[in-house]
Amino acid sequence: MEKLRSGESVENNKNNKKRIIIVLAILLLVFLIIMLFCLFSSKTYEITFDSDGGTEIEPIKVKENEKVNKPINPLKEGYSFDGWYYLNELYDFNTPVKEDMTLKAKWEELTKLDELSFSTTEVTLSPDGTALLTPIIQPEDVTDIKLIWSSSDESIVTVDENGNIKAIKEGTAIITVMTSDGIHTASCKVIVSKEVIKAESIKISGLNVVTVGGTINLTAKVSPDNATNKSVNWTSSNNRVATVDSSGYVRGISAGKVTITATTIDGGHKATYEITVNAETTKTNTSASNNSANNSSSSKSQKPATVHVTSVNISGTNRVLVGQSINLSANVSPGNATNKGISWSSNNPSVARVEQNGRVTGVNDGTATITVTTSDGNHQASITVTVSSTYSITFTADRTSADGEITGYYAHVYKNGSLFTGYDYLLYNGMEKPFKQRILKSEVNTGVRSAKVNVNGTYYDATVSYN
Repeated sequence: MEKLRSGESVENNKNNKKRIIIVLAILLLVFLIIMLFCLFSSKTYEITFDSDGGTEIEPIKVKENEKVNKPINPLKEGYSFDGWYYLNELYDFNTPVKEDMTLKAKWEELTKLDELSFSTTEVTLSPDGTALLTPIIQPEDVTDIKLIWSSSDESIVTVDENGNIKAIKEGTAIITVMTSDGIHTASCKVIVSKEVIKAESIKISGLNVVTVGGTINLTAKVSPDNATNKSVNWTSSNNRVATVDSSGYVRGISAGKVTITATTIDGGHKATYEITVNAETTKTNTSASNNSANNSSSSKSQKPATVHVTSVNISGTNRVLVGQSINLSANVSPGNATNKGISWSSNNPSVARVEQNGRVTGVNDGTATITVTTSDGNHQASITVTVSSTYSITFTADRTSADGEITGYYAHVYKNGSLFTGYDYLLYNGMEKPFKQRILKSEVNTGVRSAKVNVNGTYYDATVSYN
């Protein structure tokens, strides 16, 4: 009996252990089920980013009710990033996620520079004299532009990052302003001379009314009459009402009033002139009837019949040097057309720019098509203008010997008045050589006054001087 009871006790212990193991297994299974339920009961959503042509942003997954981490801003050439949008509204990254979403980038196109120039190509100053060169930027709302200033000879004229120039000593230097990408440049020659008469004041004269699409010419009188530098800068207080070019030609854009300002390059003296732009001009003819028996009279205002433009053509030369200008004329037909308003444009301002008075200035080598368009009927005429650079070579004597005798020469090549090192060879005095190092005295013939400059395999005529 004792053995039987002992066996039963052992069996009971085994059964109890099994029950305990089963219970623990069930509890563990229940725990795992609960964990899995909690894990998968929280949904996740995919957030994708449509950069609309910008740099790609990888999609991300976000759990329900959590927030999207804002990614780095994408980049797109020629545009600035305006933000991420969802359903056409700027997305708030503090919003809890409730669904799959695609956020789309919105961009704002940057306004690119079409033209960089100066209102004057030459300034004269006395030693220690100062002036401000203000570049003309077209269009005026250009964004993200950086200008780099330089002087061809800082011992004669210096320039700071704002275009303030200072004359140091007598001589000539070229001031150049260039965009940081090197695409657009403008130059101005500065002559420093002791015999300089400074500008003291300025006054504007001319008509003060212009119609939309029409032009008037203002004149700036700089005093005294014998001032050495009479160059001025023209500006408009509101280009949406009227624009003004470097020659004082004002063009009406929309009805309203605008202030035109002329500023002297020498001394910064200013004069202002208020212009009224009218939507249209109505002329009236008053006709009175002969005195009748009852001595009655009448007058009527009549609008004259409109004579429409039928054609336009351009006259003038079609070649210009870099930095120089030519004048084109537009002939509107018929001669008695009511509205002879015109506008000028260039298809390549980086080669040749045109002002609204038809004045064309060469900017870089190449060709540009200059077009005139009539306000009435949009009739057009075009002319192809060829722009060429000018080259000059100066041979500077090396007098570093003890007795000051000439022992050799150095060649300096100038393109459009600025020092130029991008040439390959010079064809000079019967020799074709790079001439980029010191030249033997025997190789220089001071009687030679012309040569050729080879640039990328093409020869250009050049004048030669010696000093």
